Amino acid sequence: MSKASPQVAVIIRTYNEGRRIGACLRAVMQQDYAPGFEVLLVDTESTDETVAIARQFGVGVVLLERRRFSFGRALNMGATVVRSEYLVYLSADAVPERTDYLTRLTAPLADPQVAAAYGRQLPAAGCCPSEARDLEDWFPPEFRPLPRPFLSNASAVVRRAVWREHPFDEQVASAEDAVWAAEVTLAGYRIAYAPLATVRHSHPAWPQVAYRRGYREADGLRQVDPSLRHFGLWRMLRMAGGLSYLDWRFALRNGYGAWWWAHIPLYRLAQAWGIYRGLGKR
Repeated sequence: MSKASPQVAVIIRTYNEGRRIGACLRAVMQQDYAPGFEVLLVDTESTDETVAIARQFGVGVVLLERRRFSFGRALNMGATVVRSEYLVYLSADAVPERTDYLTRLTAPLADPQVAAAYGRQLPAAGCCPSEARDLEDWFPPEFRPLPRPFLSNASAVVRRAVWREHPFDEQVASAEDAVWAAEVTLAGYRIAYAPLATVRHSHPAWPQVAYRRGYREADGLRQVDPSLRHFGLWRMLRMAGGLSYLDWRFALRNGYGAWWWAHIPLYRLAQAWGIYRGLGKR
């Protein structure tokens, strides 16, 4: 293992991911990262075949009690178990597209001022137009400046030395990656974007999923930017309407079927309602 390319640990958080974990692990095990890598699942008491599938691939598994689960705690637990200097965090439903994914993702860490890097996320098959457009905005082909520090632990690498100084917050319900990005940026580090490190990653199109994700992420983000707590009902409705309009244009441009046109406002209203309630803890 060379000093120029430290060994990587791929840490995957799981709970009942039996339908998806196989595709993720197959893509991970095909990586051609020359210094070698280790793979660890942090499983939260899955009741399906998730752990059995992981062991078929010969990867390590540690168990985290569900009652103690938080996203940050799972990330920290994985980091304490592995021995590598680069910590790659990957969602169980995120599938690397290329065998050089790890090489591309870790490349920005050659700069010692870079604390972490995140890869590009592309919509998986069946992704709804609303989330597909969100992914296009947040993960473009080339870097664009963002309004606040950003990191997505669905596909990211963190430098262990920085993690030791700044472990993930174990108390926030979600958006632990955004909280961490803000903290390390204030400490003088940079977060890089690696657009050539691509994964296919999206969520079920159900409005209730959009609501839950909106609520959890808003609950975490209000710790990063307290001004977000003044997110009123009128602003919520404007957000849902404005995003729906952009989604309709995106759907028309990309040939989505007519059914999605009715789905779009339901999805955006559910998402905006979750954000409204999460920011105000209503």
